[in-house]
Amino acid sequence: MKSLLLAGALIVFAGAGHAATVTPVMARDLAGAAGKEGVLLTVELAPGEESSVHRHNASVFVYVL
Repeated sequence: MKSLLLAGALIVFAGAGHAATVTPVMARDLAGAAGKEGVLLTVELAPGEESSVHRHNASVFVYVL
C-alpha cells in the first residue's frame, strides 16, 4: 500500500509540472485496523509552487511548514 501512495503522490506532483521531492519517512500497520497502515511522507515544493487540486482515497492529515 505504501508504494501505491508514494506512486500516487509522485504522479500528482509530476503531472502538475512540479519538481516536487517526495520522500517516504515511515510506514506502519495500524493496530486494531486490519489491512490499514499509516504512511508518513515529506513532500517538498519550491517557494511559490503549489500542488494541483487532487483527492486522497484515505484519511489524510497534512502539516505545512
